Amino acid sequence: MESYPGLQETRVIADNLKIVGRERSMNGTLIFLDDCDNEHYKFDIKLYSDPNDDGNFKLLPMGVPRMPMCDGLRTYYVQVVQPSLTYGVNTNLPHIPAEGLCPLPKDEYYLKNLLLDTDTWPNQIPRGLLKAKMTIFKDDIDVGAGALTEQSTYDVTNERFEHYPGLRETIFSLAEMKVIGRQRYINGTMKIGEDMASDQFKFQIELYSAPNGDDQFKLLPMGIARTAICEGLKTYFAQILQPSLIHGENTNFPYVPEEGLCPIPKGEYFMRNLLFDTSTWPNQIPRGLLKAKMLIFKNELNVGAGALVMRVEDSE
Repeated sequence: MESYPGLQETRVIADNLKIVGRERSMNGTLIFLDDCDNEHYKFDIKLYSDPNDDGNFKLLPMGVPRMPMCDGLRTYYVQVVQPSLTYGVNTNLPHIPAEGLCPLPKDEYYLKNLLLDTDTWPNQIPRGLLKAKMTIFKDDIDVGAGALTEQSTYDVTNERFEHYPGLRETIFSLAEMKVIGRQRYINGTMKIGEDMASDQFKFQIELYSAPNGDDQFKLLPMGIARTAICEGLKTYFAQILQPSLIHGENTNFPYVPEEGLCPIPKGEYFMRNLLFDTSTWPNQIPRGLLKAKMLIFKNELNVGAGALVMRVEDSE
């Protein structure tokens, strides 16, 4: 655990939180000096990766953007953190009902022998060390932060593709993409029926989890919000997918330079014996089945989607 003071004053104090014992459980206190409401208080969460375990953390492109405190507690805390908490046993943090709680009362809150249940945690994460840093803002000024660093190792196996046509027309298609062979390679063709520029086209990614491996998928609270296509290509594709691609060898999809590529040219793009390099992939994910679904929109109308289902297991 790491604690950071505020820029001008510290209204949230986490310097007594520690990781202890063989089980690496979380113990200590978290102090809020003010009632935290939506009017004055916000928070964000940034994720950092250190795949080589050498102290050189790199900011990842996903996390939780700055948002009002009570809204964030209702949206993220309830699903990601609260399942690990038992009031009166391992914490005195108040239970937050489905309708939310506002303000979060000022108090000194304890955590005792807490191990986080990651079954509902979202997103792909890299191997090595992952740091999740939460910063609290009062009137948009940093008033304190804390970070949890943990080691994470897992294996990802491609399972299958799913194809979804557009509502009125299909411009983007993964219908010919398949997962084949003992190595579970990705093979097939991605079809883009028009040049895709940001003035008309957007995409979003939804993440679903089936921790029991039974296809009972539940939508996770994080993914990639609907984003202009070229901006998303420059920000996410270049970091998450492009490291796995070798133009002319396992794909003919165009290389995206640092300044971006716009529009994305229409065409048929092959994938041949592709296995993803997950060393730059962000965020906590549950074990079991994970479905990543990409949807393409033209003028805000769905024009095709595809999903890759992967199995995530602890490394031996």
